[in-house]
This record gives sequence, structure tokens and C-alpha cells, in this order.
Amino acid sequence: MSLLRLKEKKSWGSAGWGYNIFGQPGDAYTTDRHVPVEVGGGQIFNTLSMHGDHSCCLSDAGTILCWGYNAYGTVGDGTIFDRTTPTQLSGF
Repeated sequence: MSLLRLKEKKSWGSAGWGYNIFGQPGDAYTTDRHVPVEVGGGQIFNTLSMHGDHSCCLSDAGTILCWGYNAYGTVGDGTIFDRTTPTQLSGF
């Protein structure tokens, strides 16, 4: 799984690609991606952090969003359900 932050700010701020069993690219699907695809959510991301099967970002609006593998609560949204699109975390 790979992520990149686009230099030009558009309606979306990053792209993901690679192995995709848990929704790691953040595009709402679980099929492998061989080219970069838009990360869902319509956010512009300032900072991206990727750790194997899940990713998090800090948006231009100051919100924290995470997605991907979540069986042990790694996404941080209070559930154990995998997230295929960026999910906003509360309390930050």
C-alpha cells in the first residue's frame, strides 16, 4: 500500500494504490489498485501517515481521518469494522 500527497490542491489531496484487502487506498473499494486512485472523502490532506494496513491524515480543516484495517480498533473510531474511506475521528 502506498500513499502520496498531491502538490496541487484540488478537491482531493491524496492518492493510494497497492494491496487492498481492508480498504487501504481509501477509495471505498477492496480490490487491489495498480495505479493511484483518489482517496475518498473530498478532503485536502496536509499530513499523511501510513502503517501497513491502515492510514491516517490531518486535513486542511484540522480534522483527523483514518481508514483501513480496524479489527483491533486501529482506525480509532471506536469500532472494530474496517473503513474503506477516510473516517473522521472525534475528540481531537
